Amino acid sequence: MSGVFESEPSWPDVPRKTETEGLASFEVIDAKTIYDSPTFFNPAMGLNRDFSLIFMVLYAKKFSKKLRMLDPLAGIGIRAIRAGLEITDYLSEVVINDYSELTCQVSNYNIHKNGLTDLITIYQREARALMLDLSENNKKYHYVDIDPFGPPTPFIDDVWATLSLSGLVSITATDTTALCGVYPKACYRKYGGIPLNNHHTHETGARILISAIARSAARHEFGLEVLFTLTADHYFKIFIHAKKRRGYATDTVMDIGYSYTCPECFEIRYDAGSRPDSMECCGIISDVAGPLWCGNLFSKEWTKNARNLLFENSEDIQDHNIKLQNSKRVEKLITEGIEGWDLKGYYTSDTISKKLRLGQPSFAKVAERLEEQGYRFVRTWFTKNSFRSDAPGTLVVKIFKDLVGEDKS
Repeated sequence: MSGVFESEPSWPDVPRKTETEGLASFEVIDAKTIYDSPTFFNPAMGLNRDFSLIFMVLYAKKFSKKLRMLDPLAGIGIRAIRAGLEITDYLSEVVINDYSELTCQVSNYNIHKNGLTDLITIYQREARALMLDLSENNKKYHYVDIDPFGPPTPFIDDVWATLSLSGLVSITATDTTALCGVYPKACYRKYGGIPLNNHHTHETGARILISAIARSAARHEFGLEVLFTLTADHYFKIFIHAKKRRGYATDTVMDIGYSYTCPECFEIRYDAGSRPDSMECCGIISDVAGPLWCGNLFSKEWTKNARNLLFENSEDIQDHNIKLQNSKRVEKLITEGIEGWDLKGYYTSDTISKKLRLGQPSFAKVAERLEEQGYRFVRTWFTKNSFRSDAPGTLVVKIFKDLVGEDKS
């Protein structure tokens, strides 16, 4: 198989403007909004692309190999261009694809402009057809990134045909209104899970997405480890390490189950396996969501390595050129993965205070009280004004009441 648009290109007959991201400088079609453009580039997804580069480097370093990268829904290919410029020493081949001829022309122009024609190959195909054709021609990739406009589920089943026996997969979903419970029937239709539109809906949505990925992987005898879960702006992005092994695939689906949330004390419980008839807490039947992923949302090892790579080890910093769009935001997100890697669910200050009809105590005081009693407190960035803890909901509610009462006295 050979790619397209390999000759020296010229810019198509459309207005243009110059954009920059990371080390990349590139041309895009000049339009009022991203949705008015006949090609697709979303500058708000720079953080998404930052994390792709971070985890590609981590994977390459961990397994001592140069990566073959596949981005079958690449738009104008900025992820690939940034990878070629910022982590070139970790790459051996990059394949990108888009169904639009004009989009591929823009990609081709920018790839030539950035001197990456020897590294990046462009295809103009329907993404699923391309992945199956690549598989038929024995093309396997260490990193596959699925980043569609909308739900990723139409493409997930074809990922495993193109993935090496052990590989890195990243899957993005932008239809968060479905996953977060605004449209529960749409979520069930697309992902096979019932969401909840409550105080921890973003975690529920992420776990329903991971469950859909895990079930798809298992059908192809791949098991997975979730490395990092990103919920930011209008999307979810999941990084997983997948390995083709039947027993590992079986173990993976055993981590699928249901969540139970008490509407009175906000206690959250995750149970892998079949759903019981009901689950009570505080004498009230809990709200149920799922099937969803009941395992961890982060790998402590991988997130610690990410922080070390970016912020702590000067030697590691010198051997790559990743230019983060917002280093403080990245560090906060990574810190949650390190400190809260095994904590499931979270409490939202706004929701508790509204339920109790009380003011909101400071997080510093809540953290102090929880830690005094031997419990953990970790800020989460899944939702504003929220924190993770292994404390029971009844204790969290009591601490809120006590602190607000003390402030009034």
